[in-house]
Amino acid sequence: MKDILENVRLDAISKLKSEKVGQIQLADAVSFIMELSTTAQKKGLFALEEAVENVSSDFLKKLIMLVVDGTDPAAVVEIATNEYWTNAPEDTQAMMDYMYLRGMLGIQSGENSRTLEEILLSLMPLEEQKEYKLRRNSAKRQFAIMSRTEIEEKFAASSPSFQDRDVLESISSLEKQISLLPDRSIQRLLRDVDDQILAVCAYAFKEETRWRILDQLSQRRVVAIMEEIVCGTLISEKEVLKSIEKVVFVISELQKDGDIHVVDAK
Repeated sequence: MKDILENVRLDAISKLKSEKVGQIQLADAVSFIMELSTTAQKKGLFALEEAVENVSSDFLKKLIMLVVDGTDPAAVVEIATNEYWTNAPEDTQAMMDYMYLRGMLGIQSGENSRTLEEILLSLMPLEEQKEYKLRRNSAKRQFAIMSRTEIEEKFAASSPSFQDRDVLESISSLEKQISLLPDRSIQRLLRDVDDQILAVCAYAFKEETRWRILDQLSQRRVVAIMEEIVCGTLISEKEVLKSIEKVVFVISELQKDGDIHVVDAK
């Protein structure tokens, strides 16, 4: 399967290089794939069927329906690459079709959305990458002029609805651990946890636990974490599990060293 995909990737890159103008559509393609990724992570793969109505590419429509129908990834690759070589797209369209295929495979496998976005961006010329990032950063500029109340409202509205039982149990377990830590121990914990992991955990936590954590941070770190959640791509369940595991490990190590302690549960 990797060899089949690699051949398509190289063909798309070669055809893209031969076209000198009209590559702005690539930014649109990446933006739409990331919207699909957000929908899939928030509502599940079946929700992607609703997006088909807004898709003009027949190639992407087929990919979406194959994924929604639960088609084996190897079969998705075979069907899609057969169509790619049969229809022989040219220039920018060839790269867009490869992006659609790579994007949908990433969505189907639950690939980290940030990683998927970077992979897709790496397929674009630098000028188009800049265009895409300008669009993405416009949301961050809007964030910068929000009032604290507006920020908190958007932050509160970002609460996810996870379905995986292991994820829910992990979130609940860590929230319980945090509830047993006095403020000084939380402050010590936060010194050993970076902002990206904190953002993932804060995204997953209930509002009470969120603010128990954020109230121990500097305003600069709070804003950075809120921006990551409000303006960033949707956080996956896999990413939540990994981040929680890291925090649990840090708590365990700090407890062993006597740097933090828990209070008696009431």
